[in-house]
Amino acid sequence: MPSIAVIGASSDRAKFGNKCVRAYLQKGWDVFPVNPKEATVEGQPVSKSILDVPVEPIDRVSIYLPPAVGIKVLDEIAKTNVGEVWFNPGADAPEVLARARELGLKVVAANQDLLRVQRRQQFHQLLLLLLLARLQLLELLL
Repeated sequence: MPSIAVIGASSDRAKFGNKCVRAYLQKGWDVFPVNPKEATVEGQPVSKSILDVPVEPIDRVSIYLPPAVGIKVLDEIAKTNVGEVWFNPGADAPEVLARARELGLKVVAANQDLLRVQRRQQFHQLLLLLLLARLQLLELLL
């Protein structure tokens, strides 16, 4: 099974750090919650640091931390064998993403990637509209 470390996992079921744990568990992933203040999350033992996660490699890391805290854990993440590092909304400040890239992490930033897709879709819609307008002009001229 693929593995994920959820940094900022929470036992509070209303928080996204908990919803993430539940969602990956339901999909059959090996889930490793990380939070220095929790003992268990959704029945899973919690590691105090990503350095304490008992498996390597870790296929994915998902971060639910404010930028001031998130930037402090990047060096630890870089010391582990991880695949993608997902920065969820609120964790994806430009300085955090820049530092993660400096460390050579495979960054996935939800807000930025979604915005890029939306812009690409808008660009393609605009091109289509321009093409249709041009075709209509050609029809008028012929």
